Amino acid sequence: MFAGVLKYPLCLVGLWLSVAMAWAADDIDARALLDSARDRPFPNQWMAYQVYAYRMLDQAAFQRPYQDAINQLPTAIKHSDGPWLAPMKMKSALNRFLSSPAGEFVYISGCKPRRCGNSIGALFDPATGKLVLLLEKPVGKPKEKRYRRWLVGDHTPAVAALLEAVHAAEKSGYDRLPLSDKERGKVAAALAR
Repeated sequence: MFAGVLKYPLCLVGLWLSVAMAWAADDIDARALLDSARDRPFPNQWMAYQVYAYRMLDQAAFQRPYQDAINQLPTAIKHSDGPWLAPMKMKSALNRFLSSPAGEFVYISGCKPRRCGNSIGALFDPATGKLVLLLEKPVGKPKEKRYRRWLVGDHTPAVAALLEAVHAAEKSGYDRLPLSDKERGKVAAALAR
């Protein structure tokens, strides 16, 4: 009987250890992805994506994955940020094309007009139509630089971590990959917040 009682807690511990090891492996792979990711010129077949964020909805292949990601956000967020987020009425930089071991992505970023603390970053794979979106909203006092974050879309842990790192690098003022050792240290500090 005693062995039967211990069987379930030991199974739970084993399950917890396997999940923790998988998360650690994904974390290591994500750091390697950031180190090996590169900004590249847009290939000819993806030139239509070399636009500002607000023009992305002109691309039929982008519309459904973007709307699916927006629909995954909490209802309160969709109501408060929907007027600028859903139609992509945002201040943005020109999209970037990233190449990494996880694939090739169009990186899209932008922020709410006149309230640029509310920002998005997204990785879109035009070959598969998969998209991951990160929405950040500031919380607390402006000098605290704390954010509430929502990560939605169709993604792997490594691609989600790559998006978070690329977005943090951009917010730190680095809009080209690869990063130097000094820049990588500053981005790592920003990610740790």
